[in-house]
Amino acid sequence: MYVGCDGLPSSKSTNSQFWPVLGRLKLKGAKVFDIGFYQGTSKPENANEYLHDFLTEISELMVEGFQYNGSLIKIEIEAFCCDAPALSFIKCVKPCGSYFGCSKCETQGEYVHNESGRGGRVTLPEIDAILRTDESFRSREQQTHHTGLSILENLPINMTNDFPIDPMHLVYLGAMRKLLHIWYNQRRSMKVRISKQIISEISGILEDIAKLIPVEFSRKTRSLDEVSRLKATECRLKLPYVLPVILKHRLPEEVYNHFMLLHIVIRILSCDEKVKEEDNIEYANNLLIRFVEQSPSIYGDKFVSYNIHNLIHLVDECRRLGPMETFSCFSFEIIRHILQGAHDHAVTREGKTKAWNEIHEAISLEFPDGDPKNCSQVKKKWDNLNREARAEIAQYNSSICGTGGGPEYQFQKPLHKKIFEDVIGVNNPAIANGGIEGGVESETASSSCVVKARKLTPTPNVDDIDEDESSNHSVITSDGIVDITDDGNVLSITPTPSMPDKIFITEGVSCNGRSTPKTTRSTMSATKKKICQLSDGIGNKRLKRERFVYLNVLMESRARLGVPVTMEEVPEDLYEIMMNLKEHV
Repeated sequence: MYVGCDGLPSSKSTNSQFWPVLGRLKLKGAKVFDIGFYQGTSKPENANEYLHDFLTEISELMVEGFQYNGSLIKIEIEAFCCDAPALSFIKCVKPCGSYFGCSKCETQGEYVHNESGRGGRVTLPEIDAILRTDESFRSREQQTHHTGLSILENLPINMTNDFPIDPMHLVYLGAMRKLLHIWYNQRRSMKVRISKQIISEISGILEDIAKLIPVEFSRKTRSLDEVSRLKATECRLKLPYVLPVILKHRLPEEVYNHFMLLHIVIRILSCDEKVKEEDNIEYANNLLIRFVEQSPSIYGDKFVSYNIHNLIHLVDECRRLGPMETFSCFSFEIIRHILQGAHDHAVTREGKTKAWNEIHEAISLEFPDGDPKNCSQVKKKWDNLNREARAEIAQYNSSICGTGGGPEYQFQKPLHKKIFEDVIGVNNPAIANGGIEGGVESETASSSCVVKARKLTPTPNVDDIDEDESSNHSVITSDGIVDITDDGNVLSITPTPSMPDKIFITEGVSCNGRSTPKTTRSTMSATKKKICQLSDGIGNKRLKRERFVYLNVLMESRARLGVPVTMEEVPEDLYEIMMNLKEHV
């Protein structure tokens, strides 16, 4: 099975975004399916919490398996297909723009300044550095590469080979779009010049042949004026098929020959048959090394960034996993467009019409004696119902998030409440329960109100909830910090420094409404001091809880695998907590 992780915005008008965990079986024609969803106003703060539920389930499926048609089937992870930022996030390693950001070798980056002397970028020109292995990764041989301990290390996987670099972002959105950008916008920075007339001619040809592109390609060619908006599918059309013909006798010979090195390699690594022959693989590897080595003489030292450097590792990935399409993120991009409601080759109007026809057919079979309705009437009925339900949900959110007190808003129609619970997000397995604790937030609620903490029945002993976004199980009440379960049961109450329930700045206020600045400032200073003391207590408690959660996950996964946890594997801070439980709890 292939696993994909990435973030995408869920709304254009807010900061809300999804971070789904997706899967795809290693079968011909297999489709992407959802495993879990995280939703919040930013990316998950902690990768281990984000992957906690996934790790629990996949560990059980890898060890115990499941029954299907009388056969026991166990799951194996073939690879994690992610772009560079998501890969560094879930592996807890340095990001791609850092000095030790390469996930395949132990090269150290070099900082190259801009010609103006202001700013620059980290480059990775070394092509024969020591390769990383699973043993070197787990033993932290290059400590500067790591930022923490990922819970994925508890799985029986290779922490280097099972995290391939993604060809979609590396080749098409990385190397290809970078070349087009330099040719069009930064010609003067090249050591081999290209005239503006040549670029205009190339753009004109791309526009003219758009009507000749066959229907098998989801996007047509367009002018280089749109180079910053090019999609990966457009670059996949240009690099292997279109540009080698258009650029011939137009680009300088040195630039064209350099581009053809990349073109030939991609044609080899994209072919199912050619990638199986070791001679072709070795030939492609030599061409990629030459492409990287010749790049500085044409485009300057700044050109060899993370994406260009990692081209030398692409052949090794294809040698293990097959052609590039096998482990690229193209298939996982389909679910992104479905979530965003986009209309493209993956989600078309025809596809949505077909889905509504299936819904209409299911309703007709379920209620044969009801009033007959066509598909458009069913869709209109749903749109009206959804609009009415969202209006009531907004009133409910206002009632539980407001500061004026009072009872919660009661839904006028049970169906609206059902939509709120099972469709919008409270009990929706694709958003709430299928995601990560602490991640699901409502767009209409304030940033301090988290959906999983909202209950349609009052929580015992909880007066004014002011919950921290990164912890769904602790709330601040008038009694102190209360630990609660998902069912609303109180686990423990930790007293906090005394603080008035409501703060009124009344001292020094005269009858005519004018205030005395000195008294007001002193009152506000004392209030801020108490709030800071309270925040420090909450922060320490949250950090301790996070470490216990990590330790619990580690022991649970190892118990399923039948491998004991040794004290050498436990970080020093966790070891200290284990040895002094009374002091830390």
